Amino acid sequence: MTNAADQEQPHKPDQNASYGKEATDLLTSPPAGYRTLPARSRKQAFDWSLVLASQGIRTTIVHSSDSKRWGLWVPQPELQHATRSLKQYHLENKGWEGQLRVTPSREDAVFHWASLLWCFCIGAFYLIQVWYSPMMKSAGLMDNIALQHGEWWRLFTAITLHADVGHLAANLTMGFFLIGLVMPRYGVGTSLLATFLAGALGNVAGLAIYGPEHRSLGASGMVLAALGLLAVLPISTPMNNAQAWRSLISGLSAGVMLFVLMGLSPESDLVAHFGGFLGGAILGAPILWARRYFRHQDWHELIALLLLIGLVIVSWGYALGPGKIKALLGSAMALALPDIGYAASSISLEYFP
Repeated sequence: MTNAADQEQPHKPDQNASYGKEATDLLTSPPAGYRTLPARSRKQAFDWSLVLASQGIRTTIVHSSDSKRWGLWVPQPELQHATRSLKQYHLENKGWEGQLRVTPSREDAVFHWASLLWCFCIGAFYLIQVWYSPMMKSAGLMDNIALQHGEWWRLFTAITLHADVGHLAANLTMGFFLIGLVMPRYGVGTSLLATFLAGALGNVAGLAIYGPEHRSLGASGMVLAALGLLAVLPISTPMNNAQAWRSLISGLSAGVMLFVLMGLSPESDLVAHFGGFLGGAILGAPILWARRYFRHQDWHELIALLLLIGLVIVSWGYALGPGKIKALLGSAMALALPDIGYAASSISLEYFP
């Protein structure tokens, strides 16, 4: 395929060879009067051809036989002009390339089903809390007095607890969709770590505003943090024109309206909800800004996920302490062993009458 501009060229290459011509030497052996500009990818080759066509420079897109190497044939007299045009193009569009490429295998992803993993973990904490160890609730809920006495871990452990099944179901429903929307845009590990930290910031807001008797628990601050992360997505593009600022204002406005619909229930912890939403926006902005200038790698997500797991384990380790952990394991064994014994006796009666 050739992107053409109507002007005379010293030599016109075979147009049938412009796209789909599978010959390795096309990149290294252009026709007489042409030079090859190597591109990093098929997308970059097509982008460059459009840029140069807008400048009246006729080009031919070529690639190697395995389609792994791409380039452009450019007329020798236009080579300097083409090089200057491409440099100017990259200068004016700095920060746009590769933005938010957190899922390289599926850049057009809209929803990430890994949010089911988050739902499973939150549900598992609730089952442990209810079936095996009610002491977890008192040891991990957000308690302003206890926090003021140094029990910092409650900022994090309270996020993993819920008051009842209705409370759990509401957060799982909203969290499944909102966190699932955040994950393909920020990455799985980054999304979970950022929303968890923002949920803790919501608890910090509750500590600052509520009185010492205030207690709370639940993952709603983490869920609404995902909404905050979505609201600031326009920051992923350079904020160097009026359209970019309009997009940011529109995103923030939409996020605030959704927050009003989902986060202002009269019986809920409004401060923690708003703190989580604001914390998500505050954490999302530098993440998106950094993605504009630093290439994202898959191992970044792994590190973020490991940090989150470590933070949860350490927080609950401090909350329960050695004595409470032993009691938790003891109560779990006491409940599990009768079931195991019953299953073993049933098997023995069935196969060994």
